[in-house]
Amino acid sequence: TVMSIIESGGLVGWVIVLLGGVAILMALLRAYLLQTNSADTQQLTEQIISQLTSGELEAAKKTCENNSSAIGRVLHYALRHLKDDREHMEGIVYEAILQESGPLDRFGAAILVIASVSPLLGLLGTVIGMIETFDMITQFGTGDPKLLADGISLALVTTELGLIVAIPALMLCTLLSSWAKNIKRDME
Repeated sequence: TVMSIIESGGLVGWVIVLLGGVAILMALLRAYLLQTNSADTQQLTEQIISQLTSGELEAAKKTCENNSSAIGRVLHYALRHLKDDREHMEGIVYEAILQESGPLDRFGAAILVIASVSPLLGLLGTVIGMIETFDMITQFGTGDPKLLADGISLALVTTELGLIVAIPALMLCTLLSSWAKNIKRDME
């Protein structure tokens, strides 16, 4: 069973599984944050431009306020400073983009760290398992394979668990980072 496999990985195996759970939780939270900050940029900008060409500045501001996306908030900043000179307005919009970029990057680095550390923990488990195996050989010789099996099992299981956590975490991190970059590009 899955539990017996994890248990055969010892303490290192449980640490890897725990990190995998944390990575999944952070990936779900980041996906939720990105979903709430996403918008149909084309539709929103067309609606705002249509309202502005009709002279409905307040309606355009209200549309931006009602849109919960990062792009809607940046457009709202721009509309509030529409009458300012170009340089001042660019500074305001740039500041708004920087402010909105923080939540888009949240948890990305932590997921990447877990993806990087998991195989290293698997390697640590491998080393621990091999040390246990050689200790058994030193004490009892190579006559009883059952004595050697625990150390070898620890070595192989922790490597497996490290890779099982690292590969999906790295893929999720890359996909979510790409999504965040697309939102930032749309804001710019």
